Amino acid sequence: MGRKVWIAIVVSLAVGLAMVGSVSRAFAQEVTIVGEIVDWNCYKKDAKNKGAAHRACAINCAKMGAPLGLVDEKTGEVYKLAGDAWTANKNEKLIPFVAERVTVKGKVEGREGEKVLTILSIEKAK
Repeated sequence: MGRKVWIAIVVSLAVGLAMVGSVSRAFAQEVTIVGEIVDWNCYKKDAKNKGAAHRACAINCAKMGAPLGLVDEKTGEVYKLAGDAWTANKNEKLIPFVAERVTVKGKVEGREGEKVLTILSIEKAK
């Protein structure tokens, strides 16, 4: 095959893969989850790394831009939090919710073997 054919194949594959990602995000399931905001990395190392005892550490990590997660209080599942409006500026808008019981509305999708929750809204749980 000629060089132009190979280039066309590579470009077509790249565009196709990009479209698959866009389509999966468009069909992500919208959910409402009640749970606790945790430091993603610390919680993944040890599920005991949550609550008031871990709050100061989680806030420090969040202020450095470390990812945060939401532990579903019903299932125990942990979701990595996403959404530029919420995670921008080193989690600035999420800091007040760290180690708090919250209600998060968002869209869940699988990425690289993890459940990712793109936040649409968040508030302290009642």
